[in-house]
Amino acid sequence: APKNCMAKLCASNRYKASEQSDPAILQSRGGTEQFRSGQATAAPASAPARPPGEFFASSAGCASPSPPSTPVLLRRVSGTTPRSPQGDLRHSIQSLLNKVCPDNVHTIAEKIAKVQLCGAHELDIIIQLIFNKALAEPHYCETYADLVFDLKVAFPQFPARDGCLKKSPVSFKVALLEELFKELDTALQPQPQADADTVDDVTRQRKGRVCANLKFFGHLFLRQLVSAKVVGS
Repeated sequence: APKNCMAKLCASNRYKASEQSDPAILQSRGGTEQFRSGQATAAPASAPARPPGEFFASSAGCASPSPPSTPVLLRRVSGTTPRSPQGDLRHSIQSLLNKVCPDNVHTIAEKIAKVQLCGAHELDIIIQLIFNKALAEPHYCETYADLVFDLKVAFPQFPARDGCLKKSPVSFKVALLEELFKELDTALQPQPQADADTVDDVTRQRKGRVCANLKFFGHLFLRQLVSAKVVGS
């Protein structure tokens, strides 16, 4: 029995010594005594609420809904070189043309028809983009011919271009024929000299573009967008 009492006494002394040397226990005891004496300190203010729709960068590099100690707000960085109005027009029309298929061609035509043009030069941009897509995707030539047919009366006539001999207004059909003849003239020009290694590829690409142009030309003729007189010339 005396041995048991001595063991309990030693254990009690060691526990008291650890309480006096442990900061966490001292802080907990101080808070309890302040609460009992009515001098409890106010709770620390909580972190500010995150505004809706904002995320913060976590240490792992992913978006985290809760901010760390030093939050870094993720925001979209705008381009350093803004596009010109013509560049914006090209981007918008190209985005629509990339979605063209036989099922939605009329819907795409309605969206393109709503674009506000400032002159004949912007009308030329739209027709050039349509031509490039039709020649790059000859299996969709009929679809792009339907698109041109829907757009033939969608845009108003514009004054003649500066420096042009003809002073007649520029309509969608006029600009279409000008682009068509320009493409045909380019196809009839002599082939530039190329290396022996690339001459076959250049010839193949040029032949494919000419065939696609003639195919697109035929679909425009079937829709009476090109007259027989133009075909004969």
